[in-house]
Amino acid sequence: MLILLLFPQPTLRNHQCQYPDNTVVILFNAQKSISQRRNLLCVSENTTHQLNSTTKAQFAYNPTRECKFGAFIAICSGIADLQRFGLSKTDSDSSSAQVSVRDPYSVRSPVVVCFSPLFYFEKWQLLLTSLEIYKFYGADLQVIYVQSMLLHIYSILEVYAKNGDIAVEPWATHDLSKETIEKIGFNPNLELDWRNQAAAHTDCTIKYREAADFIIIADLDDVLVPKLEKSYIKEFRRLTNSFPNSAAFSYLRFNVVVQEASSSMSFSLSNVFNSSNISMEKENQKYVLNTKRTHTAWIHWPGIVAPGFEMYLVPEENFMLHFRNWTNETTSKQSFDLNPIQVGSFMSPKHQVMMEADFNKRISTTQAFKDLPSEEVYLKFIVSCYDNMFYSRKRQPDTCPGPVRCVFKPQPGVHCMVAKKYLQTTSITPKLRVTSGPSSSAFIMYKNGCSME
Repeated sequence: MLILLLFPQPTLRNHQCQYPDNTVVILFNAQKSISQRRNLLCVSENTTHQLNSTTKAQFAYNPTRECKFGAFIAICSGIADLQRFGLSKTDSDSSSAQVSVRDPYSVRSPVVVCFSPLFYFEKWQLLLTSLEIYKFYGADLQVIYVQSMLLHIYSILEVYAKNGDIAVEPWATHDLSKETIEKIGFNPNLELDWRNQAAAHTDCTIKYREAADFIIIADLDDVLVPKLEKSYIKEFRRLTNSFPNSAAFSYLRFNVVVQEASSSMSFSLSNVFNSSNISMEKENQKYVLNTKRTHTAWIHWPGIVAPGFEMYLVPEENFMLHFRNWTNETTSKQSFDLNPIQVGSFMSPKHQVMMEADFNKRISTTQAFKDLPSEEVYLKFIVSCYDNMFYSRKRQPDTCPGPVRCVFKPQPGVHCMVAKKYLQTTSITPKLRVTSGPSSSAFIMYKNGCSME
């Protein structure tokens, strides 16, 4: 049985130069074996008219070899004043699956940051550091995809969201019935790489690009400080003018070792900056995409790019900080080769003071900040699981990699916010089912720790 998992809702496009008005963009997960040659039928209705159009599925990005499922998009011609939208096959005996459609984000935000989904998340020191640096240098909106995180950390996100600095997007796993999983032959969640992150990056691109000129695609620990100009938008526009055929700008990353505060009362941005040591250890690049030239996204480069455009690699002296290593030891005692370029070389003392003052005014006086936990529950288990699954294998896994394969014991008394979504399934043909949610995901509080289920 083939199954299309529409995740999340299709997006209605308006005034986007990449597509005509009233285009519906569908992002979904499905078996990699699904035919990309056969037509799907899009049925759009308003109060007076119906429009049928055909489309074909295409990979949103190159699928991971070890995984049986991938991310796809399909582009449908829609109708003005859309009231109902359905998906079917062109076969005469096919049924139609009704699907909810959302509008894109429309508040003007020239620079948006789309972060990879967070799971079992508890590293609040990293969260605060990343959000504050991105805000200071001109990110108009930061989009945080969350599968699960500790309640007290979710509470600090609510403070940022109330201030208008971030948007929180629930990123639920596919909660399928046992019967459906048996008919497929395996659990799709186990066959989507890295918490379905490429679908999240593409979802963020589709939803927010009408409001943005540029979108930064990154993990939370990847932080870009502009060096060519004083703000992101000026740097990206300068690069665009210098390289007019660029679809995206790729930045190398260097690992950073940081001394970690043990509690919110001992945390300060100045301590983070002063204790940060940039190493010579280089990581694969992350990037910034031009919203008018890129259709889909993956973590290290775009998926589908408009014809005639390509990736441009920014010179190495302008790199991303990879805040990967947080330690309780003094960073000067760590053994690694120091990069000749350190934080003070490009983040001026004046900027650091201004950033700290703004953080203290907005965040550090809140109760949510004071309630941040001083102990970690999951990190050491996640590190061990990922090492066994990926890093110890020289980054060549023999199964589809992702946190769904990490099994942790319940943690009584640990409150965690988990993204959940009600799903309904429609059989279009005997061999093809469409599963979708009538509304967006929401968060449910678990009282025995986080879970991927």
